[in-house]
Amino acid sequence: MLKCFVKELVKNCWLMTTATPPLLLKYDVVGKSFDEVNERFQEYPTKIDHSDVNEGCVHLVVWPSLESNDGGVYRKGEAIVVRKRLETAV
Repeated sequence: MLKCFVKELVKNCWLMTTATPPLLLKYDVVGKSFDEVNERFQEYPTKIDHSDVNEGCVHLVVWPSLESNDGGVYRKGEAIVVRKRLETAV
C-alpha cells in the first residue's frame, strides 16, 4: 500500500512540474455547496457533528483536487460535506 502511494505521489509531482499548462492544487471550496464542486471533489464520509456549517456545504477539504490551469480535473479531491445538521439546544 505504501509503495503504491509513493509511486502515485512521485508520478503526480512529476506531472505538476512538467505539465503545460501547469497543474494546480485546488482547495478553496470550504463553505460552498457540494453541488457546485462535485465534479472536482468527492465526498469524504464522516460521522462528526458539523453543526456550525449549512447542510450540503463543504466543511473541510481532506485532500485538494489536482487541476490543470485551463480548468480540467486530473484528480478529484476529497471533502467533508455536512449532510444533516444536528439541532442545538436553545
